[in-house]
Amino acid sequence: MPARRHPGGTRPTLPPEPTRTPAPDDLAYVLFTSGSTGVPKGVAVEHRALANLTGAVRHAFPVTAEDRVLQFVSFGFDVAVSDLFFPWVAGAELHIARDDERFGDALHARLRDSRITYVFLPPSAAMLLPDTSGGPAGDRRLPHLRTLAVGGEACPAELVERLSAPGRRIVNAYGPSEATVYATTADLEPGEPVVIGAPVPGARVYVLDARLRTVPTGVTGEVYIAGASLARGYIHRPGLTAERFVADPYGPPGARMYRTGDLARVDARGRLHYLGRSDSQVKLRGIRIELGEIEALLAGSPDVAVAAAAVHGDGAEQRLVAYVVHRAGAAPSDAGLRAHLAERLPGYMLPELYVHLDELPLNRSGKIDRSRLPAPNAEGRASGRTYVAPRTATEQRVAGVWARALTLDRVGVHDNFFELGGNSVRLLSVLDALREPAADDQAGFPDLTLVDLFRHPTVTSIAAHLDQACAEAPAPTPATAAERRGGERRARQNAAAQRLRSSRSRKGTSR
Repeated sequence: MPARRHPGGTRPTLPPEPTRTPAPDDLAYVLFTSGSTGVPKGVAVEHRALANLTGAVRHAFPVTAEDRVLQFVSFGFDVAVSDLFFPWVAGAELHIARDDERFGDALHARLRDSRITYVFLPPSAAMLLPDTSGGPAGDRRLPHLRTLAVGGEACPAELVERLSAPGRRIVNAYGPSEATVYATTADLEPGEPVVIGAPVPGARVYVLDARLRTVPTGVTGEVYIAGASLARGYIHRPGLTAERFVADPYGPPGARMYRTGDLARVDARGRLHYLGRSDSQVKLRGIRIELGEIEALLAGSPDVAVAAAAVHGDGAEQRLVAYVVHRAGAAPSDAGLRAHLAERLPGYMLPELYVHLDELPLNRSGKIDRSRLPAPNAEGRASGRTYVAPRTATEQRVAGVWARALTLDRVGVHDNFFELGGNSVRLLSVLDALREPAADDQAGFPDLTLVDLFRHPTVTSIAAHLDQACAEAPAPTPATAAERRGGERRARQNAAAQRLRSSRSRKGTSR
């Protein structure tokens, strides 16, 4: 179709044609991950590695033109690259999950209603899906889902038992960003060991000792990755690149391999078993986090002398905990520390609980002994607090939502969400509930954010924040108010209809 002419008769300026096609060693993208020194590091991935991912690796799953792929993870997670490129290359349908469709029944409904055939989920999110392991086929069985890929954190055997179904593959996928998303995959079966499998096409994986010698079968070593999937290195970080990307003594001349810091062993069948980390890096709900970055920012607070961070719990119950030692004469509050971090870190890296210590436990080398960091709530700070009932309508609304999310009989206005056992997964359900109108026609708070909930972890503080936000908002016009009431009424009617359909479905399904 010819370009339109402007009224003056001149043709519009068009972007110039590309001067050349990308070469294999040209940069394709840079993905920033958490850094142990407090500075995020940018992983530079070349077109060669991206082409290997979208060509050879894609066929290890595979994704075809008949698939409907759900892009679930955030765009800061490297799996988003494969979630986007796999369907683009194959010509499959690509569906994007909304923020309110990422957990439990809402995620199940999106998978079912969009007839999704392929999805990658962190195990902690997959474990919140309804059990599909027993009973007759029904609307909770997700009959269209033929490939469930999981990764980013350890996969529990229970997940395989719960979510296996005839004709469905459960693929355990392992790989750091430095190896362009995937390095190994394994098909998981109920009753079989949970392994991370064998290298994907184009990748070479070694398990080596401290002297870079291959370890015998069954012996623990560190995972090194080489081959076509390897990234160029860290952008503008030559020292760190040289430290982590080292010469490959088992590859062709000039080959490199990436030192992952992951521990593993190879079994008699040649399968890799993941055994954790050799440093302070952790995976929290599928996202890689350097605890050192959190610790460095905490220590940057004027009231903190030294700090540590750790993850406690398993699966969906994992909680990121901060341990702080005060400077002399200082008494930092949890809210103040949380606000300090919220200005500098994304929500998924904000600690959910703060433990104040006189000193951090150290090992003989003078380093933090993470095995001796006390479990959260061990000092019983929350248990002795006097219960104070909610006083305002907003406090009553918040306390009721918290009680349902935490399965508690009651919640006081001074209770801390995280000290009561809350975590970021449960906080998402709180966010959804407070954004929506209440059953008694009380308006919702659609502008509430996850960061707001992290910054105001008590009922009284978040209620005061919500009341202030409402007071500062412009008064709605009569027409706007009427439209909002109509929208809220329709939302309640739709929700009631959905509950009725769910009730009928449950009555006809034997679990």
